[in-house]
Amino acid sequence: AEFALGYFEERPLLLTGKNGYRLRVGDYRILYTINSEDKRIDTYSVAHRKEVY
Repeated sequence: AEFALGYFEERPLLLTGKNGYRLRVGDYRILYTINSEDKRIDTYSVAHRKEVY
C-alpha cells in the first residue's frame, strides 16, 4: 500500500538490458515488473544492493 501511495522518495529506474524497474530503499534494491494488463506489480527480487544484480 505504501508503494502505491508514493511513500518512497526515490523514483524507480528502468533496468538496463532487462524488462523491469529497480527501486532503491536505503541499502536495498527492489526489482519488479509492471503488468498493465492485469494491473499488477510483480516483485522478483528484494536484496542488499551488493547481492541483487
